[in-house]
Amino acid sequence: ESTGRWWTTLPDECPITLEPLSTLPYPPFCLYSPGSCASSSSSAAGAADSTSSGMYFDGLALASYMVSRATFQNPLTREALTWEDCVRLDDYLDVYCYGDGDGGGAGGRGRISVREAYGLREK
Repeated sequence: ESTGRWWTTLPDECPITLEPLSTLPYPPFCLYSPGSCASSSSSAAGAADSTSSGMYFDGLALASYMVSRATFQNPLTREALTWEDCVRLDDYLDVYCYGDGDGGGAGGRGRISVREAYGLREK
């Protein structure tokens, strides 16, 4: 990737794991605050990039947190997440955590599907 491992210079910790974001083996996931930045400034699959403005999380920890608690909100602000946020997070997991980048997660045992859990909550 042309941007390298830019997150290794971040001084912040993941609000969920309390581990330094700089130690993640993949870029952090960015949840945007209203008006903070357009999603077009993020890199592929919802990962934050060095120009993102928002709150950084370990994406896998965020997905696990949201699905296990059936709570689809920013853990820090309690702002409700949208379907689009859930799709971005699933895409991020496919690319950075599951390593196949197929976007579908079809047949992936043990995979977290944030969009599926979000959809179930709506029923």
